[in-house]
Amino acid sequence: MFSVQGIVDSLVGPLVFLVLYRTSGLNAALIGSGVVALLLVGVRKLRGDDPTTAWYGVVGVAIAVALAKATGSSDGYFVPKVVSNLVYGIALLVSALIGKPLIGIAWAFFHRQPLEWGYRPGVKRVFTGLTLMWAGAHFFRAAVYGALIADNSDRTSALATASIVLGLPLTGALLAVTFLVVRRRLGPLARPA
Repeated sequence: MFSVQGIVDSLVGPLVFLVLYRTSGLNAALIGSGVVALLLVGVRKLRGDDPTTAWYGVVGVAIAVALAKATGSSDGYFVPKVVSNLVYGIALLVSALIGKPLIGIAWAFFHRQPLEWGYRPGVKRVFTGLTLMWAGAHFFRAAVYGALIADNSDRTSALATASIVLGLPLTGALLAVTFLVVRRRLGPLARPA
């Protein structure tokens, strides 16, 4: 998800969609974004890379295309972003509320430690706060996309721009804050023994 490959796979679709929508119309944008998503899978396979994130892109584009065709509006292409951000936000929020913060689990996973490591009292408090921050960011994204989609005028450019700005830059900022807080608040505890 946070690899260069995952970032490319998530940004290419909205960019291709926006360019083709503005230059050639809705049908060209829908077909073009689908073709590019499939091409990314082919490129990943030819290079011997894991095509999993590219396949996620294909599924996302297929759902988005179906929604855009069903609604007859380019805004429908962005509905999956609202839904996925709501799902991620809810999952993060629930994990924090039940005392199993997902950011702590992810931190332990990337350090190849037992997941229980992130549940220790001093560590859990920090990861709960960070998990709530990530949940808030996902809810914010969903709210922005939802507000733009709910507007009756054509907001394709605004939605594509929001998709790009609230994608990599926001995720990068969240990662930076996460690393900074963990290093400063946990110090040596940030690296499991």
